[in-house]
Amino acid sequence: MFLKLNHNNLYEIQCMCNLFFVGEKIEITKDRTKKEKAIFVKSFLYEKQNFFISKTIISINNFTTIATCKSKNKDKIQVKNLITRSFYFCALKQGEKAPPYGIIIGIRPTKIAVQYLLQGFSEKQTANILKSKYLVRQDKIELLFKTAKYSNSALALTKQNSVSIYISIPFCPSRCKYCSFVSHSIEKTHHLIEPYLQKLCIEIIETAKLVKSCALNVESIYIGGGTPTILSACQLEKLLFTIKTNYNLDLIREITIEAGRPDTIDSEKLKIINSFENIRICINPQTLNDAVLLEIGRNHTSKQFFQAYNKAKEQSIKNINVDLIIGLEKDSFASFKKTLNSVIKLKPENITLHSLCKKRASTYSEEGKTNAKTYDLAEKMQEYAINKLCKNGYLPYYIYKQRNTVDNLENIGFCKKRFEGLYNIFMMEELHTVLGIGAGAVTKIVNQKTNRIERLFNPKYPYEYLERFETILKQKKTIGDTYD
Repeated sequence: MFLKLNHNNLYEIQCMCNLFFVGEKIEITKDRTKKEKAIFVKSFLYEKQNFFISKTIISINNFTTIATCKSKNKDKIQVKNLITRSFYFCALKQGEKAPPYGIIIGIRPTKIAVQYLLQGFSEKQTANILKSKYLVRQDKIELLFKTAKYSNSALALTKQNSVSIYISIPFCPSRCKYCSFVSHSIEKTHHLIEPYLQKLCIEIIETAKLVKSCALNVESIYIGGGTPTILSACQLEKLLFTIKTNYNLDLIREITIEAGRPDTIDSEKLKIINSFENIRICINPQTLNDAVLLEIGRNHTSKQFFQAYNKAKEQSIKNINVDLIIGLEKDSFASFKKTLNSVIKLKPENITLHSLCKKRASTYSEEGKTNAKTYDLAEKMQEYAINKLCKNGYLPYYIYKQRNTVDNLENIGFCKKRFEGLYNIFMMEELHTVLGIGAGAVTKIVNQKTNRIERLFNPKYPYEYLERFETILKQKKTIGDTYD
């Protein structure tokens, strides 16, 4: 698709294109010659008789629609709102389906609701703003309120000067077709795991020194990837021992370990993991349909998931999360329904619903499967799942919205009461600093007085991490300046 603008709000237009025309490659152009089958979007912003006016024109196969919106309010946020609203109404005239979150283009829709509530608006007033100004659908407004209430109750216990820690293990048994994370199949990178782990433990120790010198309070640790349980039992024990001996575990409210691939879990590893207090693990089948598992590139079966889950329960692990994906290739409503019902019967403390997201770096994208529209099937799956989970005592506690998801849906974390994933809430609300350790990890320094966020990026790939390790440590030491 091709864009023509007379203003500088390109980001907002690109986001709206991603909402309505999922998977389309976006280019800026002045000419539409010989491109008759393409989608053309024109967005104009001008001032007339003390009004700011946004005009959007969309042409698809010679069918053109036009929509305009105007306002006397000239602040930047209102102008952006005008631009996205005119695009929204123009796309609807083209017959496109309205996104469930209207013109909200950020990844944290809950934050908008919370901001109005904190300003003193009532729940009813906030709901009206979300509906009239942001064009959010009623069922999503209700979901935002439920989520905000629960996440706020968890945040109320947060201590001053708190931080969380993310530790990256960017290795997997194989790469799932939908995955765009910086993770590597061990078929090609197995030789890097041991040297990577050695450097990682040094960075964990140096980060602990930083935490102590700045009198920071570590509330949660998340060990993700990749698949951390790709490590051998001996390697996993070394990693956890390094954490245990360098941080005050009595003050940490939660430690999460991604044991996402059932084929990497055994009783020995689970016993090592369960030596921690407040441990939370993720065992993620994504689906219990073996044909779908094969299609998406996961080299395990549904039987292996049940075996891994039962082993975790035998080890008396008290907090287990199970990830499921809505909208997987070749998955049907009946298949998804069966998967969800089977997982609910296990009574895990957390169930997270992810909407399939086809990103550029994924195998799906390389294969040309970038169109994430599923003609309402994914939304039907999600609606069933939300109702079923709520009826079985699960509460929504965080929402995360991405681009290019099926039916413009979101990721929703559900939990039994008092079993929310704290790290997920801290990440979504961006209320305190997250210190990133390892390849691909991002440190987000939150200034709690100004709410300003500064990001420091570790190198993406394990070999880069090893090569530039001394530079990483030097960069980490500068974080202390923020707290002086």
